[in-house]
Amino acid sequence: MVPRLMEIVDKDGNEDIIDLLKRVVVESLSEVDLNVDINSPLKCVLPFMDYSEKRSVLDTLKNNKNINGLMELLSNQIQTNMVDDEVKKFLLESINASITVLTNSKFEADSFKHSIDVLTQALKFCIKHKMKWSTKLLTPIVQPLKEFFIWLLKKKYKESTSMSLLNDFISLFYSSKKFLKITNILELKETYQMMTSHSKFMQVMLTKDMIKERGSIVQLLLTICKSHPDVCNQSLMSVMFVCYEATMSQIDQNILNVIQIHEANNFTVSSPICWGDVAMQQYMKRNENNETLLHENPSTHLINQLDVKKLLKTAFELPLDIKEENSQATDISSLYDPTFLLPLFSTVLQPGCDVDMRYFIDSGCVSLAIACLSLYNDDVRTAAYNVIALVNDQLENSRFKERSQVMYLFMLIKNSIDEEYKRWPTLWSIFVIRYLYILLKPDHPMYSTVNRFILQKPVMNMREFPLFLPLFNSSTMQQHTERTWMLKLLRNGLKDQHDYYLYKKLHVFELLMAYHDSAESDSNVKDLILDVFQIACSIKVAAYDLVKTYTLLSWIHKGALLPVKQYKEFYKMLHILRTSFSTPQVNSEENESSEENKYVIPRMFAYEASLICLHALQNISEFSTEVQFYICSVYIWISNISSYFGDILTWDHSSMLLLSLNTLEKIFSSEEKLNFDIDEVFASALSLYIKRFFNQLEVSNEILTNQSISWKKIYTIAKKNDYNLVLKLYEHENIENLSNKLLRLQMLESK
Repeated sequence: MVPRLMEIVDKDGNEDIIDLLKRVVVESLSEVDLNVDINSPLKCVLPFMDYSEKRSVLDTLKNNKNINGLMELLSNQIQTNMVDDEVKKFLLESINASITVLTNSKFEADSFKHSIDVLTQALKFCIKHKMKWSTKLLTPIVQPLKEFFIWLLKKKYKESTSMSLLNDFISLFYSSKKFLKITNILELKETYQMMTSHSKFMQVMLTKDMIKERGSIVQLLLTICKSHPDVCNQSLMSVMFVCYEATMSQIDQNILNVIQIHEANNFTVSSPICWGDVAMQQYMKRNENNETLLHENPSTHLINQLDVKKLLKTAFELPLDIKEENSQATDISSLYDPTFLLPLFSTVLQPGCDVDMRYFIDSGCVSLAIACLSLYNDDVRTAAYNVIALVNDQLENSRFKERSQVMYLFMLIKNSIDEEYKRWPTLWSIFVIRYLYILLKPDHPMYSTVNRFILQKPVMNMREFPLFLPLFNSSTMQQHTERTWMLKLLRNGLKDQHDYYLYKKLHVFELLMAYHDSAESDSNVKDLILDVFQIACSIKVAAYDLVKTYTLLSWIHKGALLPVKQYKEFYKMLHILRTSFSTPQVNSEENESSEENKYVIPRMFAYEASLICLHALQNISEFSTEVQFYICSVYIWISNISSYFGDILTWDHSSMLLLSLNTLEKIFSSEEKLNFDIDEVFASALSLYIKRFFNQLEVSNEILTNQSISWKKIYTIAKKNDYNLVLKLYEHENIENLSNKLLRLQMLESK
């Protein structure tokens, strides 16, 4: 009966039917534990209820311990666009009822997980709207909140979502002065003690595989330490250093913040500083032997903790906006954190310290400091200049074979700085790093060539491109080595528009296109050239210029005609195509929603991009599964942004769209696992196909009956992206694995 009434409400909106449905739903609340789903009767009637009726429903759900119904009520409440006092009051009452039921009842794992997710969304909604409540409204939640905190810490300590929820509760309520004045609240100092003295605390913090759990605990400790620094203690410092890996991952950033808060509150850091496994070994030795003295040189002790390859990788891949909130870096979590290492370098390089300078340079420490000269952040750049100045002073008293050449390089660096804390072009900082690496290895094939260039002038002109034309046009016996070295420099030295203009000045991209297509370039050289274009297309100025001025799309189109054996090369070209079209035009929040300013590539080039994909689709069976998927995804992506590019499907592309769907269906059925979200692309392709060409019921039964396709996940994606035509497919009788029981009941009744 209920599903049939829901169908009538959806079609007619009849008030009498709505009232009847309200009564039926309210009466059923005390009898049935409603499943949370997209067609829940409760969800259907909630928009038609006033707050007195909602409170009646809330009391019934609370008394019956109906957690799914409470979550439905809470979800409905946070979807409102208007936040007034009544909304705030009812939201607080709903949260109170939810945590009370969760604390005093037992639920299945799925119900509990869903409840935690909804509560987290509700708290983030409150934090986003900066909700504040009066003392009178806050008082009733104090005791339930206290019991809920204790219950979570006791029963759910090793669940990251539960600890994240606890963090959100503290961020919301303990930031309120009115809440802190209420008697009988659970003090944060007590929460902190319960966390750090928990029997599972050390297990979570020291087990390498428990990354999510450790991350949520550290985030919670950071929130507490920020709110109440008086909870800090020396024992936690030791644990934090053992867990710390000195990287730019989020968990390491949070650990570093906890350490800095402790330092600001006069808790000392052990000297010399050690972290990770080295810190663990050091603390164990001190406990066993009761020794505090270190017999190893402090600088050597520091360098031995660092991974040389990882340090050089950090120097090459460090993003320019390292500390900016809107960082465009894709993945920097594995890189070392220069904001932690640079001050350490300054400490061990102080006058009077005994430092093995050759070992210090060869380990990559100086390379990291030089790389930081190109960063946008003034503080990090200042710290890098300080390290370089201290290195220069230490070289005066050092003795090693290459000392005079290294000192000459540092003299060049000093002479080339024409303004205080000048920001270097990335190209030049990478060039100096590569030269420093070569300098300590006389047998390196580039040793003589680069040395001759460095010795030519007493300064480095950073408005010019170092060694490009001599190496790229080389006719020596080692020309291949020289060009490869230069291509690697080009790849690592391109990070922003200033670097791009240096490249453009010497016609680098025209030469790279020509060299890529020449018979002299092998597969490794072609990969390096394509990497340069991939990086360039992620820079909005470069992406626009390469497409419009350098006919990049025509060059990629030629790649679609390559023999099948070179499919990896075409795969990289598709990456370049996708990157150039997805590069944003603006970064400002106010223009993010503007379709006019969303993409940097002009509309006229979408037609040629679609031709590239169509040509690849015609030969799709010849490519590997991975390339097939990527061809489909790029084609569907370009076709779906026609709101910006205009209707680029001006002729009958139905066969190509159907080919994409069938290809994706075969990938679903294959046992090969890809590192892509196939469901997202399939849902998008399905929506586009139905929208442009056919009625949804005319999609082939082979696709609809394919049990390999995760229809449940696709439904979620379609709902999220408003693919309404895809949602209608779930009324089709051939889809067998629908999870929504009410929807199935509605379908049967309608028949």
